[in-house]
Amino acid sequence: MEQYGFNNVTTDYIAINLTPDNPIYSRQMAYDMINANRKTALDWAELLLDIAPDIVTVNEVNELKRIINKKFDKRIELYDKGIKQWDTTVALTMVLRGTK
Repeated sequence: MEQYGFNNVTTDYIAINLTPDNPIYSRQMAYDMINANRKTALDWAELLLDIAPDIVTVNEVNELKRIINKKFDKRIELYDKGIKQWDTTVALTMVLRGTK
């Protein structure tokens, strides 16, 4: 920021608690959190074919993706039954401030 003419540059951080079982979140938001984690896991599984093409086969990646989907389907089932897992993700955002 200083390179762009800002002075008195400071930083702060905002932590966002993303826990599906936290009652402050709606059912839809809880589903969205769980499915965002599912998507991340599936993307990583798919990336294995690019990272280690000589080690991992398409069939192995497909099996891993099946296991991942089963895990997250079970997580949603537990949520729907009211069986809390208290799994969480913390999103940390850096806030920069400065004056011109």
